[in-house]
Amino acid sequence: MIVSSSDTNEILGLSDTIATYFRGEQTSIRPADEWTESALVREVMHREDANHD
Repeated sequence: MIVSSSDTNEILGLSDTIATYFRGEQTSIRPADEWTESALVREVMHREDANHD
């Protein structure tokens, strides 16, 4: 099942594997137990900052 959410706690609680995407491209994928909430937020925010036009 694919779940899309902006709620990081929900994603961490429901997922076995978490993948992040930016502009339709997968930017990372790893088991959910390897993510922390802050690491997940950092990954998403870093992609937005690095690619800001």
